[in-house]
Amino acid sequence: MKHIIYTLTLLLLAGSWLTSCAEEDFTTFQGEKSGIYIQNVTGYTITGVPTSFSDSITYSLSVYPESSSEIAASVNVYLMGNIADYDRPFVLKVDEEKSTAKRGVHFDYDESTCFIPAGKASNSVSVALKRHPDLTESTLRIEFYLESNNEFTTELEQYKNSASWNTQGEYICGTRFKIMFHNKYDTPKDWSKNHFADWSILKEQHLNTIMGWSHEDWLRGRCPYYQFGYAARALKEELQALADAGTPVMDGDAYMQLGPNYQVDYSNYETSNR
Repeated sequence: MKHIIYTLTLLLLAGSWLTSCAEEDFTTFQGEKSGIYIQNVTGYTITGVPTSFSDSITYSLSVYPESSSEIAASVNVYLMGNIADYDRPFVLKVDEEKSTAKRGVHFDYDESTCFIPAGKASNSVSVALKRHPDLTESTLRIEFYLESNNEFTTELEQYKNSASWNTQGEYICGTRFKIMFHNKYDTPKDWSKNHFADWSILKEQHLNTIMGWSHEDWLRGRCPYYQFGYAARALKEELQALADAGTPVMDGDAYMQLGPNYQVDYSNYETSNR
């Protein structure tokens, strides 16, 4: 069996660095059982060596296509100790008291994927973030934590978020990891009232579905102006068909309406046009 002593510093930096590093800046593993910790790398050198870390991450679901009902996040768990020739389960739980997201409603993950595979020193646990209506108004939080079991002990309760010995950095936790996520939208600066009238989240979502755009496309200027006329006509046809079928689309407290040259006819309804 291969024997590899995984420490944060040995994973990242060469041996000469270790002699100059302060003792409190790293942890040396000397346990009988292998250890595990969570790590999210946020920066690399040009050669791919990790330089910085965090114990949290934030996702904006609004930058993903509207057709995506859920987004895949991950919790990356690393080994500190012996690599084995068999799969070894670890315990990853949700701290419900510190989490505002509800499992099965806003997110989910599969405990059967919580293991270090044979011959490997890490694994990523996939977390499905669901595009729930609550996310348009609030940023929700999931706090995961590792728990020791017969195979592993939890390690790196505290370590520095920088791999550089001469950078002060901040201390973060290696046994807990926070995922924050939302589906909030900002008004795109390229939005055309002449084509689409006033902006709303729902109206943009309809356009994005028709055109294959995403909110990130709007924010990055990737929705071509020359396509706006086609997009407005296509949305008008969709809204008119729904109105004619007796199921007009409400946008807030009024019917969804477009620019002057793309007006939807709501004359059969008593509510004032938007």
